[in-house]
Amino acid sequence: GRWYYHGVLLAGLLAALIVASDVCASIVLKKLDDAVYATVDGEVVALDQYRAALHADVRNKFYHGKIPKRQLDAFRRKVGHELVTRRLVLHEAKQKGIKPDENWVAAVASKYEQRNRSSKDWKSQRAQVMPQLRDYLRQVSMVRRFRQRVRNVATPGQSQLNAYYKNHLSKFTEPEQFHVSLILLAVSASAPEAAWSAARAEAKTVIKRLHGGADFAEQARLRSSDPSASQGGDLGYLHKGMLAAPLQVAVEKLKPGQISGPISLLQGIGILRLDSIRPAQVRRYASVRERVRGLWVREQGNRAWQGLVERLWQTVSIVINKKYSSWFPVVTATTTKTSSLER
Repeated sequence: GRWYYHGVLLAGLLAALIVASDVCASIVLKKLDDAVYATVDGEVVALDQYRAALHADVRNKFYHGKIPKRQLDAFRRKVGHELVTRRLVLHEAKQKGIKPDENWVAAVASKYEQRNRSSKDWKSQRAQVMPQLRDYLRQVSMVRRFRQRVRNVATPGQSQLNAYYKNHLSKFTEPEQFHVSLILLAVSASAPEAAWSAARAEAKTVIKRLHGGADFAEQARLRSSDPSASQGGDLGYLHKGMLAAPLQVAVEKLKPGQISGPISLLQGIGILRLDSIRPAQVRRYASVRERVRGLWVREQGNRAWQGLVERLWQTVSIVINKKYSSWFPVVTATTTKTSSLER
């Protein structure tokens, strides 16, 4: 029913905290009860849990909740991988004595209840849904706390930060920037072709005047409909990707001081001047010290978490119901603890 799949609304919350491992697990395939999808260190992952997770992911990621048939098998395997990864992490969190933040659980559960209170089904479903929801939120909270603990790496030393900066200069480089000015002759998108033709003709006249010595800033103030008109069309320094695509194409063909031809835009016809180019520049360490530290800490934290997840995949006992092995990634005889599948 609708409330059974409350994970549809919350599925991304826990999944976002889990980093899937690409390392093949030490897996054993067995014939299990059909209601069991897998076991993780003896703890059952029910088939209904797998189906609920699949339903939630499909609803979250595909329009109208319908997955394209060609993607179904891969998506089933992805959900199976994430579901077992989630259980591995929760298992480890419990082993480490991680407790949920009950205040956070109560606050999120309360918000969920308030959103659904007006539903005609809520009164009859509340008693069943809320305990399930709170259990789910406790899992989310435990993973959040566990992840925070694992990612809490030691404070880096100055030599480490200096080395990181030197090895990742591209992260601290300001991209090449273009100083440009614009004249926009506005035309409504719904205007007839005659209006667009007239604007192109006017643009050619303006361009001719500019080549004849007319002042660009003055022409912008007189004719441009762009907000930059009051500044003489000056758009300032912009890096690649900040201009509309037709303007970016035009500016890359210009040299400083040159003026473009008429450029068709959604808002009308544009005339662009490239005033100057500021080359890419590596920022000095002193000016980016905190960013260096933040990136180092984040990357080391991610590495610590990923390493933990990979270790769990290799060391915790995982048994997959061989009936559903096609729904699990890379399950072959060579990835199992035993060379043959158990019956």
